[in-house]
Amino acid sequence: MSIYKEQKNKLNLDLSDSEKKVKIKIDCYNGTIGSVSFYHNNPKTLKCGQTRVIGKAKDLKNKNIEFNGAANNPDGEDIKIVHTIFEENGETITYSFPENFSGNPDFDPNDEHPDYKFFLNLR
Repeated sequence: MSIYKEQKNKLNLDLSDSEKKVKIKIDCYNGTIGSVSFYHNNPKTLKCGQTRVIGKAKDLKNKNIEFNGAANNPDGEDIKIVHTIFEENGETITYSFPENFSGNPDFDPNDEHPDYKFFLNLR
């Protein structure tokens, strides 16, 4: 089983210097089951349909966060997980795995249980 690792410079989110919360939401499609975990001050995990606070914009500015995901689709359909990362009333970035994946190794559509990493640069 491969771990699909996205390019570190792919996802960039411009933040304000405010107290506004920065959040991540994941949505799963085609029967996909998945979860994403990350660390900022403490470990956090979310599953399909959930939203979690990453932290305050002013505290996250100029930081990089690594996200670790795991997915499968017991129905045999194509895996699709959409990650939406946003500052409340601010900028938003969306990353769909494996649709937007451009890292290494090349994604194998026959991989029934892919693990993946992506990185968020907060500016």
